Amino acid sequence: MDSINVYSGIYSGKIFYDPNYLPQPWETGEIEICQRIEKEDFEVDAKYELSMWIKTGNIRVQANIGRLGYWWGPLLPATWIEKNTDWTKYSVTFTPHSDDLSEDSFFRIFIDWGTADNPGYAWIDEIKLVKVVND
Repeated sequence: MDSINVYSGIYSGKIFYDPNYLPQPWETGEIEICQRIEKEDFEVDAKYELSMWIKTGNIRVQANIGRLGYWWGPLLPATWIEKNTDWTKYSVTFTPHSDDLSEDSFFRIFIDWGTADNPGYAWIDEIKLVKVVND
């Protein structure tokens, strides 16, 4: 947790990368943020948006979304977020169908990082999952 680099509120999630701790210099790391949601909380065939704010330092990151125990896709964002990117909002929309809700319902956000010669940081803040209301 970090109280200095925040998009909103008091804390953000801080990701630390140190290439000195990797078994092989070309490897990257991964962290998983998981939120379990009861399948009854989803409305079948309704549209939802998952969004978050991400800031990078001396590393680049990539977020993959998994859902219901499977890889969801698309990537969030679709490409790597490059080094030294200021707070930027990323989001994806999806529609759960009845067969999507047959397993335990949870979202996994996999943050992959790497490509830094020196230790570096990235931050994630204000993760939201909201139902999209049609106008």
